[in-house]
Amino acid sequence: DGFKTEDFKNRINSIFNFPENDKKALNTELKDTQITPVSDSTTIRLIAWRNTIEMIKEKPLIGYGINNWQIHYADFRRAYYNDPTYQPGLILAQVHNDFLQITAELGLIGFALFAWFAIGLFVFFFKIFLSKTDPIESKLKALSISICLIGFGFACFFSFLMVKGTPTLLLFLYAAILASLFYQSDSYQPKNNKKSFSLPPFISGIALIPVFIIAIWVSVEENKRAKADQLFKTANDNFTTQKFEAVIPACLEILELTPNLNKTHFILANAYMSTNNFEGAIKHMEIGLKYYPNDLMALFQIGTIYVRQLKSLLDSNSQNIKEIQRLEDQTVYWYNKAFKIRNDFSKAWNNLGFLHERKAFRFKNQGNIEAAN
Repeated sequence: DGFKTEDFKNRINSIFNFPENDKKALNTELKDTQITPVSDSTTIRLIAWRNTIEMIKEKPLIGYGINNWQIHYADFRRAYYNDPTYQPGLILAQVHNDFLQITAELGLIGFALFAWFAIGLFVFFFKIFLSKTDPIESKLKALSISICLIGFGFACFFSFLMVKGTPTLLLFLYAAILASLFYQSDSYQPKNNKKSFSLPPFISGIALIPVFIIAIWVSVEENKRAKADQLFKTANDNFTTQKFEAVIPACLEILELTPNLNKTHFILANAYMSTNNFEGAIKHMEIGLKYYPNDLMALFQIGTIYVRQLKSLLDSNSQNIKEIQRLEDQTVYWYNKAFKIRNDFSKAWNNLGFLHERKAFRFKNQGNIEAAN
């Protein structure tokens, strides 16, 4: 009877419909200053899923690359629905649907490979379960493992199990057990009992050499990454406690191990900015933004570096107008990039107000009252 209650019907409907106070997301024309974050976690998922479908349409075959959904989603936050939650501190790291995540990052080719893997497992199940000769114990084992796989797949529609270590380990354990049941079953028999083709042992051994080389390379890289993650935690803790002299060497060591981590470049840039090393701060902020061009806080911070550099120059009563104008232009350039993603980024507007105030004083001192006004 519980399935007939209004609460149950409402819960089912909530999976596919926005609550009344979240329907503002339907209006992609609303400015950021007119919207507030949605109130329901289901709404957040529905918005991200539908916008991700538009994202997939742009690169349907090869996708945007592993772990790149978050980086490129900013370009699609208004593609179908208006995603008001996209702001510093609230940006989703995962799309909360593994199938959409795989397709967005690896394209239809990557999704087809994953689907091939899944379909293969269920072929094993049906061959065991429909077999007339396999014992009932094997059929029940295959059925229970297949139910586990279905449960895993169902959870993947609403969450991100595939990026978690333990659930992924379980998935491959299920796959291994089901494959083992199949190859031990009466359903598996070599066709026509012909002798299967096999390579001589010496040739097989040579063929394994590339496998061993790749395995060693992967192990080395993973050890580097593990060491880099440990160093990053130390660097981040030191940054939080403002021990910048310890942050900089730690970050430089991390970049020797894994030079592509945008978060390392960002924290190193902030450490340089805190010690007034503006050139180092800009250099590493720009490198980090090459890897993550839509990071709102990084766009704000690089604009802020130029503001602080400008303030330092103006406080020194410099008459280098060309350099002053360059710093002003760079500040506006980076803040505008942030405004394209989130127009109501108040901290950036505040700093831009400071820039225009100093610019007005400069024009006034030059006697250009019209420009100052």
